[in-house]
Amino acid sequence: MFEQEDDSGDENHLYAAKILETIILECGTHAVEVIPTIIVTVLRRLMKPSEEGLSELRPLLFLVIVASLYTCTEVSLNYIHQIAEPNQNPLDYICEELVGLNKKFEGIHNRRLALFGICVLFLLPSSARPTLINTNPKKVLEASLAIFDNLQRALKTQAQNRKDESGSEESEAESDDEGDTVAKPKKGARHRKVQSEHLSDDEDEIDEMSLDYIDAMAKECKRTGDGDSDGNGDDDGDSDSAIESSFFEVNYLFGYKNVEFERREPDLFAGMVGNLSPETAESLQNLIKVDVF
Repeated sequence: MFEQEDDSGDENHLYAAKILETIILECGTHAVEVIPTIIVTVLRRLMKPSEEGLSELRPLLFLVIVASLYTCTEVSLNYIHQIAEPNQNPLDYICEELVGLNKKFEGIHNRRLALFGICVLFLLPSSARPTLINTNPKKVLEASLAIFDNLQRALKTQAQNRKDESGSEESEAESDDEGDTVAKPKKGARHRKVQSEHLSDDEDEIDEMSLDYIDAMAKECKRTGDGDSDGNGDDDGDSDSAIESSFFEVNYLFGYKNVEFERREPDLFAGMVGNLSPETAESLQNLIKVDVF
């Protein structure tokens, strides 16, 4: 898809990136054989200049790499190093871009995945970690907290939308109970419920592209799965989907990452959390307050 000429349509590049990410996250280790192909395809596209109107493609491409690192860490690391230039750590490039793109990640899912990726990089052995984490971990921490703060805002918007939607449904039910004077819309005329997980940071726009593809791919994977499901089909199974990892998991992993990083690198950890502004310190405390044991 990324190798085709631009006449294939700009939005198709965005669709392709989201599909690749979804395949990795939904199929997990079953996708291990195709991960090298996906990684090299994404890296080649990243080397090309972004066309006008495709500014959102770059963060999506890096999330594909993050998905592979999070799902199949060892395989992904081995392959990324195989295709890298001699005496270079390709994770330096990936880490620096994740930090630089911290305000470009939109929606709940994308921000959670970005945080997962940063945690994976922190938990690598010192010799394998990106140079930026070994030399300036505070910069990476501040980028993580910026993503976390935007994630919190999106979650609050989601909760408010669900509350408003619930109130609207209750009002409609009360109206129906009063009599049959109000005709119910036919099934085919009902609007599709939009999941607010896909709201962006500022204008809270709906990411319809991600919504359609994630829903379709997740349902297809569950329909054709090998029976690993626990059989609980309530709420369309969205909460059980790998691509909709819970906020608790982000909190837990980030807290665990800090505990482990302090244990392995006490001096680096002290430098990372030292002299933080009151606002940054509060954000960090909110993120790691979950018990990791």
